[in-house]
Amino acid sequence: MRPLLSASRSPRPKTLSVSRLPVRFAALLLALAGIARAADIPPPQHVKASLEAETTAMASGKTLIVAALCRAYANRGLRVAPFKPQNMSNNAAVTADGGEIGRAQALQARAARREPLTAMNPVLLKPEHETGAQLIVRGKRVGSFSARDYWQQRSTLMPEVLKAFQELSEADLVLVEGAGSASEVNLRATDI
Repeated sequence: MRPLLSASRSPRPKTLSVSRLPVRFAALLLALAGIARAADIPPPQHVKASLEAETTAMASGKTLIVAALCRAYANRGLRVAPFKPQNMSNNAAVTADGGEIGRAQALQARAARREPLTAMNPVLLKPEHETGAQLIVRGKRVGSFSARDYWQQRSTLMPEVLKAFQELSEADLVLVEGAGSASEVNLRATDI
């Protein structure tokens, strides 16, 4: 039997070939099964908490892991809310409160058996060209900004992000999905 991951092969190939899909899919299923087994321990009753999923790289599966955890904890009777403070995506979904959020956060809400709300993704950036994006705050379009203009004003968005997180705090567990990489400590002072 071929090992799922070996020391001689990077766990994340630069290109994904069709022949590697079954092995990578099997590895993902095994990882998710391990999470589900670990979550079999009954959670304390009526504990309000948050848990953040972060990695040292982009595109490493945080969205899928948070969705799996949303479903695992919802299946155990907890009221769960997904939360991604800032997301960049052209794929948006309409929320129950009439705004738009990233489609991935809408999927996580479904996994948690909840209606998607703008509080689950308070800041959404929708790329328009190489150096700029449309800014959506709490589901409503604010305008289009260059990367430099957004960078200069993004710390002003923190009050909206904190307000959104507070709105979700009625949940037993808020599962936070980090963005990009947790190892970018140079961004910590102004990061959302």
